Amino acid sequence: MTAKELDHVKRSSDQVPLGRAIDAAGGNSETLRAATPHLDPKNIAMFIEPHIEQGPLLVERGIPVGIVTGIRGSFRYREARCIGAYAHSGATPREFRQDAVRASSALVMELENAWTELQEEGADLVITFGQFSTDAAEAAFSKIAGRLNFALDVRSQEPETLQRMQAITADAVARVEARYNVRFELGRLTDSTPAKMDDAIVAALTSAAAEQNIDAITMACGAGHDAAVFAGQGVPTGMVFIRNENGSHNPDEAMEIDDFAEAARIVSALCLDPPLTR
Repeated sequence: MTAKELDHVKRSSDQVPLGRAIDAAGGNSETLRAATPHLDPKNIAMFIEPHIEQGPLLVERGIPVGIVTGIRGSFRYREARCIGAYAHSGATPREFRQDAVRASSALVMELENAWTELQEEGADLVITFGQFSTDAAEAAFSKIAGRLNFALDVRSQEPETLQRMQAITADAVARVEARYNVRFELGRLTDSTPAKMDDAIVAALTSAAAEQNIDAITMACGAGHDAAVFAGQGVPTGMVFIRNENGSHNPDEAMEIDDFAEAARIVSALCLDPPLTR
């Protein structure tokens, strides 16, 4: 966190600057400004995070526990848009259209095809267009859409895959712009760095599961977690997923206590016989 963020990012409820809010809550924003570490990674043997799985993989495969190999990083365009031209839906021939919906849909399919190709190569990748909308104040059933807003979220646990996808996205945007005579404004790029779990910890967790006859698979984690922060600071890190119905952030999510117990047995075995991680 930077000093600029402490001074200029404001709490949404009352617009108090973040640094002042931290101080009022008993924290010390000056240590953050000085980038003074609270903990020394060299003094931390390891960090282990058990967590419900937030997706459907364990449920679909009938397996109670997942051992995480890495946490996906990302690049995101949260406020992207396609600019075309509004025109009459009945009176404008195809060759004269600058249709933001068709162009944006073409971009979706360009990246969908790239996803398929990279996945067939064995790459870890997920691509999401999380928002996709025309301007309600301007769009109509008898208008060709002159603008479409969207958000793009690309994630992978492989830095090289994220780099490839950034280049693929740029190329796809240029091709679609030329084909449909539109302009894309992707807006501000935000990103996060993939976090690799410690190989020795992954191996130890896998062995602990096998020794106790607990069904477990290794898998990527698609969402950000505390484990990513610790791994990024050089702390040997591991993560265990627990089977969970209906995803997370969902009032219908449901974890069975028996599955939790299986995960606890694996983590306990690791703590009783920790691997050499440094």
